[in-house]
Amino acid sequence: QGSGGAYSTFKGIRCDSDKRVLEIELYKASLNGILPPEIGNLAKLEYLELGGNALYGSIPDGIGRLKNLEYFSISENSFTGDLPKSMKNQNKLNTILIYQNKITGSVTFMCRGDGRFNFFEADCRFDLE
Repeated sequence: QGSGGAYSTFKGIRCDSDKRVLEIELYKASLNGILPPEIGNLAKLEYLELGGNALYGSIPDGIGRLKNLEYFSISENSFTGDLPKSMKNQNKLNTILIYQNKITGSVTFMCRGDGRFNFFEADCRFDLE
């Protein structure tokens, strides 16, 4: 076991025994730049915490390919644009933290009324109708 967790030597990254990334916990890690589209290639990712950094740009559509994602936090960054509609298909996603960004648009495509979100926190810039 490395300093980052099981099967990883990177701080803030936890992998399974097959070295597939399960968790990224990089809150206030002084990250600067865009979230690369390749994030969608982490098929086993369950937990993504990138809050409190200097990330910007749009949220890549590939985020919607993360079918195991349960926790998604990009709060306290400078992301812009809409949440990708591809996120609609993330049935395991139960926590979304996107406040203190410049994200706009509608989130109704994610609201199915099935109570699947334990926690959703965003700025009041969304159309909830």
